[in-house]
Amino acid sequence: AKLSARFLLGGEHGRLKYPPPDAHSPVNECLLPYQTLSIDPCFYFGEVHKAVVAGPLLVEDDTAFVPHPLDTSSITLAGFIEQVRDKLAENIHEMWAMNKIEQGWCYGERRDDLRLVHPCLTSFEKLPPSEKRYDATLALQTLKTILGLGYHITMDKPPSRIRSVRLPNDPFLQSNGYKPAPLDLSQVSLTIKLEELVEQLAENTHNIWARERILQGWTYGLNEDQDLFRSP
Repeated sequence: AKLSARFLLGGEHGRLKYPPPDAHSPVNECLLPYQTLSIDPCFYFGEVHKAVVAGPLLVEDDTAFVPHPLDTSSITLAGFIEQVRDKLAENIHEMWAMNKIEQGWCYGERRDDLRLVHPCLTSFEKLPPSEKRYDATLALQTLKTILGLGYHITMDKPPSRIRSVRLPNDPFLQSNGYKPAPLDLSQVSLTIKLEELVEQLAENTHNIWARERILQGWTYGLNEDQDLFRSP
């Protein structure tokens, strides 16, 4: 935002009077890896009087984000819809993996956002339990949300075989032998009404994701940090 700020930290010889809370993230670490903190001498403070804090006006909409996904606890799914859940969860992962690789990510045992390495670029069966549970929860909540928004789910006679997208080895084949295989949905077209549903599902999906992360102990941060459980 091209803003500048001055901090008068007080304390004795530069030491803080009150220590930071546990698991705090210093300003210089918050800026990484995209920026490096630069501190220059400044001896002019303007008309700042004692015990007066000068700064920008209060931001009226600066409220904490609290995810509120649609409450689907009272919605039950028909048996034939339940059967779709597991396949939907797997396809959600396959689509995610395909998009990640297209963005330049590759498989690695430990996540590294700078080198674009992610351990979840593997088959659905080999995902960590927390990630597999998230995909399954997302699939279940997506189906329930469709009903909760007033839509109805019916099943047509399925084709004899639903094919998967045949992706080239380069760049999709990973070092662990995994290659995404999402379902080929190129022949499926959506009505205008269903396009509206897509927008509603997208927002609700984000709220589900955020709620799950918060329950796992994640908090907001400018950059993704797996160790400190922070996410933008």
